[in-house]
Amino acid sequence: MSNATTEARRVRSFHDADFVEAYGDAWSDTDTLLQFYAPDGEYIDKASGVVIKGPEAMLRFMRVYFGFSPECTVTFTNVIKGADGFAAEWIWAGKFDGPKALRLHNRISPQDGSSFSVDGVSFVKVNAEGKIVSHVDYWDSALWIENWKKI
Repeated sequence: MSNATTEARRVRSFHDADFVEAYGDAWSDTDTLLQFYAPDGEYIDKASGVVIKGPEAMLRFMRVYFGFSPECTVTFTNVIKGADGFAAEWIWAGKFDGPKALRLHNRISPQDGSSFSVDGVSFVKVNAEGKIVSHVDYWDSALWIENWKKI
């Protein structure tokens, strides 16, 4: 494994200077993403109503996530970091090029390779060990799906 690969997969703590950037990058790799979370950590997506707690639930969620867009990315911008977490705007981008369509709010995503880009905001809390205990996302799902086909 190269030094660059080793560094990219190094387990990080919130106390590391590159934590937020590395966490955004980790949304492209499930195994790496799980290393950022405490064992009882939860992810809540307010737009879709998804609530995930623990690694097994996160694995199921990520199968859906990569099922419709295997190469999607998350980039955190405008980060405000505090002692026990951070808030940040983000951009989630990818293509509808996966083997499965996404079903959301009684609609189905395209599977035609078209690109998407979504803006949102995250609030993330960490424990004393620097692991995520809560990540809550806010974004406008209605704007994103307005052109999708009805199921």
